[in-house]
Amino acid sequence: MNEITILHLSEIHFRQNKDEESKAFRQTVQQRLIDAVLTHTKEHGDPDFVAVTGDVAFSGNKSEYDEALVFLEKLKTVLPKETEFLVVPGNHDVDRSQVNELFSLHQVVKEGNTDKLLDNPKHIESFINSKFKSYRDFVQELNPGLYAAPGDYFWVKNYKDKNISFLGLNSAWASEGDNDRFNIALGSPQVIAALDKSKEFSNRVLLMHHPPFDWLKDLEGGRGELLKNCRLLLHGHTHSVHAPVFKDPDHACLCLGANASYTNDKEGSIGFQFIHVNFSEKDFDAKVRPYIFDSRRSEFVPDTNRWPGQDGKPYFELSSFKDISFQVPGYIRMETFIKLPLNKRVFKELITENYLYVDKTRYIYNFFKEKGIYYFLSRPRRFGKSLLISTLKEIFSGNSELFKDLWIYDKIEWKKYPVIHIDFTSLAYENHETLKKSLYETIDQIANEYGVQLTFSNYKTRFVELIRKLSAVGKVVVLIDEYDKPIIDHIDNLSIAKGNRKILKMFYEVLKSTEEYLKFVFITGVSKFSRVSIFSGLNNLTDITFSDEYAALLGYTAEEMKTYFDHEMARLAKVLNSEKEEIAENVKEWYNGYSWDGKSFVYNPFSILNLFIGNRFENYWFSSATPTFLIDFIRESGGDVRDYDGITASSYLFEQYDIESLDIVSLLFQTGYLTVKERNIAPFSKPEYVLTYPNAEVRESFMVYLCHSYTGKNVTEVDREYKKLKDAIHRDDLPGFFEIMKSFFSTIPYSIVQKDRESYYHLVIYLTMKAIGVVVKSEDPTNRGRIDAVFETPGNIYILEFKIGAAAKAMKQIKDKQYYEKYLSSSKPVKLVGVGFDTGTRNIRDYRIEEVKKM
Repeated sequence: MNEITILHLSEIHFRQNKDEESKAFRQTVQQRLIDAVLTHTKEHGDPDFVAVTGDVAFSGNKSEYDEALVFLEKLKTVLPKETEFLVVPGNHDVDRSQVNELFSLHQVVKEGNTDKLLDNPKHIESFINSKFKSYRDFVQELNPGLYAAPGDYFWVKNYKDKNISFLGLNSAWASEGDNDRFNIALGSPQVIAALDKSKEFSNRVLLMHHPPFDWLKDLEGGRGELLKNCRLLLHGHTHSVHAPVFKDPDHACLCLGANASYTNDKEGSIGFQFIHVNFSEKDFDAKVRPYIFDSRRSEFVPDTNRWPGQDGKPYFELSSFKDISFQVPGYIRMETFIKLPLNKRVFKELITENYLYVDKTRYIYNFFKEKGIYYFLSRPRRFGKSLLISTLKEIFSGNSELFKDLWIYDKIEWKKYPVIHIDFTSLAYENHETLKKSLYETIDQIANEYGVQLTFSNYKTRFVELIRKLSAVGKVVVLIDEYDKPIIDHIDNLSIAKGNRKILKMFYEVLKSTEEYLKFVFITGVSKFSRVSIFSGLNNLTDITFSDEYAALLGYTAEEMKTYFDHEMARLAKVLNSEKEEIAENVKEWYNGYSWDGKSFVYNPFSILNLFIGNRFENYWFSSATPTFLIDFIRESGGDVRDYDGITASSYLFEQYDIESLDIVSLLFQTGYLTVKERNIAPFSKPEYVLTYPNAEVRESFMVYLCHSYTGKNVTEVDREYKKLKDAIHRDDLPGFFEIMKSFFSTIPYSIVQKDRESYYHLVIYLTMKAIGVVVKSEDPTNRGRIDAVFETPGNIYILEFKIGAAAKAMKQIKDKQYYEKYLSSSKPVKLVGVGFDTGTRNIRDYRIEEVKKM
């Protein structure tokens, strides 16, 4: 059995002094750490190695490393002379001034060219080692010869007497800044070479800065081989300890993270750990003694609460094959380790429970930059509004530790404010009385959480009292989620909706009268009711629904899809036996396309997460809660659904949304079934918006449900018939298409068919074509009239005219008005289609198809 002890430091973050107080605090922490190490070694023995897993500096410049050397030389004085210091670089050890702006290493990783770059020594010299010059000079002073050659970017140290090899890998070579996550990699050349240099040793210890699954992109970059061949992995970066064991039947690798050994945040968790490891032939045991800085006592003390089951002991024990946090068969199933946050609304849970969080804090920072108070945002259901509210709650609660790896972390001054968070999805609102009672109870609950006693009995005055009393410890933040739910959930019962609206109107008036006590107010909902009906008291409410700065605040941008879901896209391609590029195009067509400014387009987050969990293309968002009321309202309103796709609307339309006079286009936009395709702004005029269906999921599903409403057939029946119709169109089999449609019409209940209206039959065929993905133009204008419908397939252009009576009548109109002329320049054949309907049989009577003879 081989035994070693490692003193594990990480995230020392030496940085230039900003003020004397910070300098004094840092120097105190450094000295107390040295004192704690000396005390520990006297009681438990000396370490064999000191492992520093990255971020020695803060910005990678020489002055920071000079300060680091002073500290580490002092640390050496309390350790045996033979103690070896083993250091790997972190992202803060990159000299940012040397990052090549014209040659992005992130792009190299994204495009899968990692191995090609790392196989070229000239590229390593030009693009990698140039960024680590100050770091390498520092390492040469601390441990000469750690890097065997000047051109090396990683190192391997073998110790024959202990049968142990240390692999010091560089996980930060591609680091460039704020967007490192999943844009950095180890790369196969580094992994293979390191394993080859250590092949004679059965006990390999891996040192790297980034955790193996949370940050690195390279599924193909040898990560599985590392976990198979290394027995202990020490890393930093996360500023917290995790200890998963990656295990198969004959091997296990224990992965240990480390606290920050130093940070400027005096309230943060500053710590380090001693690790004593016993290697046997097949497995090993580790005893970890963690230390944490107690700012009240100004000293490092044993951390007795680092690990579950520690039970007050100053250490915790781990075995490679038992008593472990979790076991996972296989090594590189990334989804096992980073969980997709479907239906997760609590920001803290995402961060602390290893769920994926798409970093939106860059957009949130705009609130701090603008320094406004009142904000409103409208977005469709299941678009991440609740998670946004939860994120804001943690920011204004001053919980900076949750944001260490996020963009906003070092951009704002972290302060703690009293937060009033009201989520209307958790309130009762069956009528205005239950809503009043529920608001009263919610206010009381928040008051109890803050230890505030309230005396007023009315829910409105009680809300005022709560805000005023909380402001005694700081200005108050009010976060309201789904503000309109008590109204829109009763939109088909006007009496209840109006009663609830009255209660909400009085409740929101409080926010205006208490402005002097408020720091920030943020309100979200699905719809933007007119200010007269709901927000009459909040005339200074800033509506950011259409703001360019916040257009991508919710939903996933194309860049975010590449950054956070590239590995999922590759995995889905394998599952569906397709090429990754083809899958990406299909995902874009199905789930992208939402926009509120006509420039920034985002993917539906609910659908994307369902797609990667379910591994199939479905109408996830549409079918999750599309109200029957909406579909029925469209049919009963008598509007022509063919007009909605591409309709132009003034911004006035969105400002007058109210339950007494619902406008169908406004309703469809507010609820997410239409989105902004273009925004046109003329001088001295309000913007005009061109609206369309966001994507294939919404368009096709919407048409299926509308067809269900117009034909009385259930959705399953409609969907089954549509699959047959889609196949016929893809084969350019128009006769087959119409024969299926005849069968379809024959089963529509008599009571539903509007038999004397030509437009009814036209509409059903239009809905069918849109639902099966055909790009069809309805009422296409020419210089002699309007064509009923035009659609194009890969093989042909079809011009359709519909008539009550014989198809010959429809064909005659096409020819008489020469509707085909505008399409004669196309290289494709142009085919004319006349369709006649019989009101007696309530079905297609006949159809004619003729090809235009081009000159």
